[in-house]
Amino acid sequence: KKPLFGREGGIKMDKWLQNTNVVKVLALALGILLWTVVRMAQSPISGPVSTTTPQPDKILGVPITTIYDANKYYLRAVTPSEVMIKLKGSSYLINAIKPDSYKIVLDLSNEKSGSHQGLPLKAEGFPKGVTVEISPAAVDVVLEELQKKELPIDISVNGTPAKGYKAGQPVATPSRVFVTAPSSQIDKMASVKGEIDVTGAKGKVSKLVKLAIYDKNGKEVEGQLSSLAAEVEVPITLPFKSVPLRMKTIGQPPAGYSVAVLTPNIDHVTIYGPQEVLDQIDFYNGVQVNLANLQADQNYELNIPLEANIEKVEPNQVSVQVKVVASAFKVFEKIPITIIGQNNDYSTAITNPQGGTVRVPIEAAPAILDKLKDQDIQAIVDVSNLPTGTHQLSAKLNLPQFVKAGKDSNAQVTVEISAKPAKAAYNNNNTSGNNVQDANNSSASPNTSSSPSPTGTTGSANP
Repeated sequence: KKPLFGREGGIKMDKWLQNTNVVKVLALALGILLWTVVRMAQSPISGPVSTTTPQPDKILGVPITTIYDANKYYLRAVTPSEVMIKLKGSSYLINAIKPDSYKIVLDLSNEKSGSHQGLPLKAEGFPKGVTVEISPAAVDVVLEELQKKELPIDISVNGTPAKGYKAGQPVATPSRVFVTAPSSQIDKMASVKGEIDVTGAKGKVSKLVKLAIYDKNGKEVEGQLSSLAAEVEVPITLPFKSVPLRMKTIGQPPAGYSVAVLTPNIDHVTIYGPQEVLDQIDFYNGVQVNLANLQADQNYELNIPLEANIEKVEPNQVSVQVKVVASAFKVFEKIPITIIGQNNDYSTAITNPQGGTVRVPIEAAPAILDKLKDQDIQAIVDVSNLPTGTHQLSAKLNLPQFVKAGKDSNAQVTVEISAKPAKAAYNNNNTSGNNVQDANNSSASPNTSSSPSPTGTTGSANP
């Protein structure tokens, strides 16, 4: 017997493989074996239990996938929201089904708003050869039409800025949004709100703020927003106050010319500074307009300076137009002389001019002069701190704005100051010593009290 293996066996095997017929037979056998394996993978092998026999299987709690126009309708309810499915078919096919490969569909594409009963369900994604029974096979649906409503955005500012700073009004972009909700809920939506915090801030605070919908009772409600957030800016500034801007004038046009009108392009400014400083300011002074030597109209661009303890003023410039015209002239014959600075313990009398009036020549723009009255002009004599005796004083004129004293307006007034007679008052029932008024107490300077002089243009008057 010749060996199958070993040197002689290997030689014999090599001879077989060199025979083409043997190789063909082997290739055919391998092909048949491979085909059999593939077929077995695709079809169950017959055995004691027939796999072609339908095998029932149940899946509970299967959610329903709805199809509808979410931009037009709101699905209020689906009853029931889950179903049971029973599968029949090859156990191999059933076991190969993956949970995310199938769905139970409720198609509402052709349905309108309202309540609908008994709408059929449809199974999708199951392999061929598997029968699907849905329980229940139909559901009830409530479908509502969506409506839109435009609402303003209300931003609440929380927290406190750094000491001395103040939070301004927040500005939201966009300032209004559309809310979308079912028709039964749209009227309950009253506002769209957001919040921003400015704690410790010393400058502008900017932030993207989340928005929410609220009803009129301040309770948050559900709905769709055209914008889920808004860009909000909150200015952080020092305390500020808007006050009138007062224009001061210095100098006067030469003789023969007068200012008809002075017109600034603004009449108020906003000033920034500590609150205790702002509380003391009723108007802002800082701007001076020089009228000296003007003989024609003039335009000015002036900076508005900062007053003491004021950090900022807005705007910081003012444009001023000055209209200059030829003067008109008029003499006011009897302007009463007003004495200021008198001491109540002394008598003060005007001895010259007689009647206590002066003659005042006036120069002004024609339109201003036409409206000027005697009571608009004051001739003032100040006797503050003068001793008893006769005094020769110059009368000072207090005139309205843009009104000038004319030529020869230097008025001299003679004033006589004398002590009043001493008075003594007795009270027999009073023994405290306070019942006598000592006239000697008034022997000091007769006019030591001073009254404030009126404001305005000053000059001298002619008697």
